[in-house]
Amino acid sequence: MRAIPLMVLLLAATVAVSGAFAASGGQTPSMPPAAQAATPNMPPSAQSATPNMPPSAQAVTPGMPPSAQDVTPGSPLSGGPDGSGKSDAVDVSEKNAPAAGTVKAIHDIEFVWVPAGSFVPGLEGGAKTVVTSLGGREEWFSDESPRRKERFAHGFWMSKTEITRRQWNRVMGSQPWAEHNADDQLDVPATWMAWKDAADFAKTLAQEDEPAYRLPTENEWEYACRAGAATLFPFGDDPAGLDEVAWYRGSTPNGKPHPVAEKKPNAWGLCDMLGNAWEWCADSYGGQPAGEGDDLRVIRGGSVNQPATFTRPTVRLGRSAKEPGARIGFRVVREP
Repeated sequence: MRAIPLMVLLLAATVAVSGAFAASGGQTPSMPPAAQAATPNMPPSAQSATPNMPPSAQAVTPGMPPSAQDVTPGSPLSGGPDGSGKSDAVDVSEKNAPAAGTVKAIHDIEFVWVPAGSFVPGLEGGAKTVVTSLGGREEWFSDESPRRKERFAHGFWMSKTEITRRQWNRVMGSQPWAEHNADDQLDVPATWMAWKDAADFAKTLAQEDEPAYRLPTENEWEYACRAGAATLFPFGDDPAGLDEVAWYRGSTPNGKPHPVAEKKPNAWGLCDMLGNAWEWCADSYGGQPAGEGDDLRVIRGGSVNQPATFTRPTVRLGRSAKEPGARIGFRVVREP
């Protein structure tokens, strides 16, 4: 039998709820009690619900080398070859692409244009940089090193917000959250979907002869969230600014998700990329092969019960593909 990764303990913590919300069925029943304990003596900005948190976060820093900051939407990309064997120039067709942040309504869902560009996921200085800036323990951020440069020769459409209950019900004709949440809110993120359910929504959304819809890759998600920024947060390095753009532990004491698009969008017009609900991405986590078994899939963005430390553009966690949650939602990408 395959050993269960330590990351699973952290994932239990991402759905830990306050007492009031737990009473309404929002807590994951199988969550071990050890995963619900707060870390004593930890700075407020770094608090997490899991004392011995495994690698979990990816961040961006103002000290990142120029090659990691060369996001130049709508024009040839700087930085030269990245070792992938691909040219670092934007496709000619992108010169006539929509401007970054252009909004287009498709099937009553607003999509935002994410422009072509490139970036290097990860953090110069790794865990030490996070701990120096925000506190915490280095073992929590041990996978912070910069990764291989990602180039997007073509832009893409991404849903402006997380898919809502209203949108899910219209497309899929079901309400997976109903047995867990006794409320009638329709414009909060649709949650309690396993990874396959979210992927099926994207497939079902497409009509005949339409471009495909799908879950974003985690690099697409991070690139869109950062919107050209190379700081710890899309708006800079001070976590105090998070209140304006995200529902997280600091702005949502009761841990309940909020209607989407109530906070300020990022520089490319995308809302709720941080906070409110974690978001399923297409990728498997940690290089494990994706299949029909109990594989781990990447979730991004943080949620209403996470502190600022884990509500950053490059924080990445792995979660069992078969396990839905009270604060696990998703958004979709539409091919150009």
